[in-house]
Amino acid sequence: MPSLFMGRELMRNMSGLVGVVVLFLYLITPPQTTAQQSEGNVAKADWKGLKALYNATEGEYWKNNTNWDVHSEYPPSIDHLATWYGVIVSEGRVTELNLSDNGLAGILPAELGNISKLQVLDLQENDLSGSVGSWIGMLTALGKLHLQQNHLSGLIPDELGNLIHLEYLNLRGNQLEGAVPKSLGNLLKLQGLWLHANQLSGTIPQDILELPDLKWLWLGENPGLSDIIPITNSHQATKIDFYLGQTDLCIDRMITEVVDDLVPESSTSEYACLLKEEWNALKKLYFATDGNNWIANTGWNFEHRPRAESVGQWYGVSVDDGHIRALRLDLNHLDGLLPPDLGSLTELEILRVDGNPLYGPIPEELSLLQDLKVFSSSKTQLCTPKTTTTKLWLEQIPTVLGLPDCNDQAPMPIERAQERMAALPIWLIVGLGILGALGIGAALITALMNNGRSKNLEEETVDIDQSADQLTVIEERLNAFIHETASISTLAQQFIDQSEIAKDFSSTLKTLRTALDERDQEIKRLKQGHDNAVFRKFVIRFIRVDQAVQYFLKNAEEDSTTHLGSIHSLLEDALRECDVQSFHPEIGSDYRSAFGVAEYPKIIATTTIEDDCQIAEIMEPGYTMQGGKEKEVLIPARVAIYRFKPEV
Repeated sequence: MPSLFMGRELMRNMSGLVGVVVLFLYLITPPQTTAQQSEGNVAKADWKGLKALYNATEGEYWKNNTNWDVHSEYPPSIDHLATWYGVIVSEGRVTELNLSDNGLAGILPAELGNISKLQVLDLQENDLSGSVGSWIGMLTALGKLHLQQNHLSGLIPDELGNLIHLEYLNLRGNQLEGAVPKSLGNLLKLQGLWLHANQLSGTIPQDILELPDLKWLWLGENPGLSDIIPITNSHQATKIDFYLGQTDLCIDRMITEVVDDLVPESSTSEYACLLKEEWNALKKLYFATDGNNWIANTGWNFEHRPRAESVGQWYGVSVDDGHIRALRLDLNHLDGLLPPDLGSLTELEILRVDGNPLYGPIPEELSLLQDLKVFSSSKTQLCTPKTTTTKLWLEQIPTVLGLPDCNDQAPMPIERAQERMAALPIWLIVGLGILGALGIGAALITALMNNGRSKNLEEETVDIDQSADQLTVIEERLNAFIHETASISTLAQQFIDQSEIAKDFSSTLKTLRTALDERDQEIKRLKQGHDNAVFRKFVIRFIRVDQAVQYFLKNAEEDSTTHLGSIHSLLEDALRECDVQSFHPEIGSDYRSAFGVAEYPKIIATTTIEDDCQIAEIMEPGYTMQGGKEKEVLIPARVAIYRFKPEV
């Protein structure tokens, strides 16, 4: 009995001891259980984010959805989650999601923002649509974000600026619109920013250009982007690979010149802005000559300073090597005075303003155009001032048409003459009109008599000098009439004004005489010179081609390939006789320095930086014509070139 009692007592003591141990374990367990519960909730948030993505993007139709079990009521184990296709797990959390080119179709759910430890999100080349929501700012651990080649739309969210660990941001090839957010300047670790091929607009925030690690800035194929890229540190620009094609963005020429000197293989020079001085010169010309009412003013826009190469697409403007080389604005209703700012176009070689209602002396500042080869202003009222500098400068220009010496007063534009005429009494205008008509009639009769006696082309010109003399007689009669009516001082002053109009008209007739003489010289040159010979050769050769074509049409049953070969031979013969030759740029040569290549080449992507800007393929040969010592490019060669695009 004692032993049995002792056994029971021992068991009772042991039970009490176990209770104490259980209580102790219970007391020390809660902190550990709370941590485990917190860890479970986070895993559940990751699972909910993945589940929402699956349901929102038609996961059952993905190309690969291996192990994506989203129908369970409870989250899967970490080990099982790690087997899901495209999911990378580290330390119990989802850190990478790689589902590129996997057939995702739909919108991005906001629940993705709950996967807070995500470092890589790669959903490129799918069929995603809708906007990128503000939830993206919750992924603060993100280092790489690849959403390119989808159908995303809307604005680029400001919340991207919260991703302070982001190194690569690729949103190219979507339909994103609006401005590039300034908040991207907060991404101090950013190395690559690819926003090209969207519908973005506006300017580029300076903060982005000052990011210390930035290496790629691709903004091309966004026609709405414009203005100067705000680079303040040329050294920083040497580290960045720019792509600005098909935008109105440009880089200050001073920056591009420094970059080209430090990095010869750089392509930043193709994005150089037009020089500020040349930009201002075009602007002053446009507004000084009533550009809004020009017959053609395609491209002439002054909202911002553009890239030099884009100015070459403006009507009448030719650009080469970043400078304006030619202005061909003849017969375009430029009305007014030439502005002195044109002297800033120091690389200008051709200036044609024929047949426009321009008037007055040409600015002395034009003498700064030391490379000018052609200055043509026939059928205008422009004239040469009496300054020695201007006259010496004009003597150095190979081809000058028009520009007679100015009289004491520049010719008066018709509108001003009409305004002054409108101020005269009606009876006086009628009387002066009769006198003017008599004088002009006399001049015309004299001209017709001279025409009747003329036999050579040189003698067919109207005797303008005689007409001017007769107008001088009219002027003398008017002055006599004024003296006879001197008692009426106001009327006398009006007659003096009319006399000045007569002087201006006389000067205009003399200018016309000069223009006609110059036109006669051009006709003589065409009748006797090389231009006419070339024209005749072309006519004869193309007549032969036409005859051959007619023969081939009559004999259509024969081999058409043979006929086309014959036509080609005839054309080659005609072009060869006129010193026209085809040429092929060298494969592998640098497009930027190649001779005679067309703008806007076909782009072939390459991952080899040494091939950047090299000619890869000749799509169409070019044609040149020998003109003196130099060859003139008639048709530039169309080529395809390599452009370096790094693998991302």
